[in-house]
Amino acid sequence: MRYEAQTYMTPKEVLEEAISFFGIDLGLALQSQGPARFHFVGGGGHVTISVRDGVPVAVDFEAREWDAQVEAFMAQITRKRWWRRFWKGVQQERG
Repeated sequence: MRYEAQTYMTPKEVLEEAISFFGIDLGLALQSQGPARFHFVGGGGHVTISVRDGVPVAVDFEAREWDAQVEAFMAQITRKRWWRRFWKGVQQERG
C-alpha cells in the first residue's frame, strides 16, 4: 500500500524518527538507504520511506504487512509541535 503525509519536521528529523520507530522500536532491518530514502525489511514485509524537501516536507511510504505501523508513524510526524503553533501565534501578533 502507498501513503503520503506532509509534515513541518525537517527531512533529517523525519529520517531520524523513522530509524527510531521502524528500526529500534519495531526491530525492522535497514536494508538500504539513500540521501532521502530508507528501506526497512522484516516480518515478511517491508517499509520504504522517501522524503521530499519543501514547506511542508512530503513523505512517501510504501508498505507491505506494516500498514498499521506506517499509519501510526504518519500520525506521529504530522502532529504539529506545540512550540510551532506558539511561534506562529507570536509572529501573527507582531504583524
